[in-house]
Amino acid sequence: MTTTTNTTLELDFVNTFVVRPKRARYSALVVSPALRPKFLAGLHSGSDFDPRLKVRLPRSQDSSDGYLTELRGRGAGADGYLVSTAASLDGRTMPIDEAVDEVHGRWDGTLIICTSTLAYYEGEQGYRFVLDKRPLAR
Repeated sequence: MTTTTNTTLELDFVNTFVVRPKRARYSALVVSPALRPKFLAGLHSGSDFDPRLKVRLPRSQDSSDGYLTELRGRGAGADGYLVSTAASLDGRTMPIDEAVDEVHGRWDGTLIICTSTLAYYEGEQGYRFVLDKRPLAR
C-alpha cells in the first residue's frame, strides 16, 4: 500500500467521468493542493459524474463482493487508487479487494480508481455505482 496523490490519474478520471461543463473547474481543483479540499467536498453527492457512464447493481448484488465481481468483470486490475474525503484513505493505492471491502457502505465521498476508464464510487446514503467508459467486457 502506498500513499501519494496521483494528479495524472485524477485528471484522467475527471476528463473521463465528470460532465463536460464541470471538467475545467474540477481539473483546476485537482492540480492545486490548496483547492483539493473543494475537489474532495464535491465527491459527496456524485452529481457531476456523467450519468451515461454510471452502472448501479441490483439490490440483490449490492455488497462489497457484488461490486468487486462487477469491477473484475469489467477489467479491474489488482490494485485501486483511492480519492476520498477521509484523510486516512485519500491518495492510497491498495489491493482492489481490500479497497472495496474498506469503502463499501462506510466512506461517503470516496472513489476507487481502477483504470483510467473504470472506477467505483461510494456516495451519500448508500448511493454507489461503478463508472465505466467502456462496454461490458464479458
